[in-house]
Amino acid sequence: MHCRDCQYDLSGLGAGPCPECGRRFDPGDPASFVTERGFEHHRRQVWIGVAAAVLLAAMAIWFRTTSGFGLSYLLVVTGVPGLLAFFGGIPLLRRPLSPRLVACSMIPAILLVGAWYTLAIHMYLSLGGWPANIGNAGFSSALNIHVEIAQHCFWLPSLILFVTWPIAVVVFAVVRRWRAGIHYLGIVAIVWALAFGLTQLGPDGFLYWWWD
Repeated sequence: MHCRDCQYDLSGLGAGPCPECGRRFDPGDPASFVTERGFEHHRRQVWIGVAAAVLLAAMAIWFRTTSGFGLSYLLVVTGVPGLLAFFGGIPLLRRPLSPRLVACSMIPAILLVGAWYTLAIHMYLSLGGWPANIGNAGFSSALNIHVEIAQHCFWLPSLILFVTWPIAVVVFAVVRRWRAGIHYLGIVAIVWALAFGLTQLGPDGFLYWWWD
């Protein structure tokens, strides 16, 4: 049993303030302390980051050999800063990761993949195949609405990521109490890059229509 803020060993102590930093805890309330010693969870984060780096590198190499430089470039300019923020934020963590914040960090990527693939399924079922021409000719009103939703879920997070993400990193680095958030910003960028890579593994007919 350890303090959530300073990692002081609270074993054998009754409810009250932490002797080291004064944060209150209660042995009967698991939410008021952590069970991992010091920064043992940091090692797990390192391995997660290594796995993410390998996946991003594999995707970038595959896109480079099959689709040219453009798609691999997008993965690199998003994934590399994300990995730097992810690894750089590990020493700043003072408590185990919040599942809620991790889930929030993944929302843009989930929206991206979900809207993109549901549109592909909707389009195929609605048209009986992939569009023969570029554009929305022959699309139902429901399919047109789905197209708009998918475009917003694809391009809006992309715009936010490329424009505001670097600003957010600087702000979090300057504000001392927010510095641990840099790790979560790394998760945002890494998962978005992986999600973007997943969209490029979709059916060729849909990819041709989407990008043209």
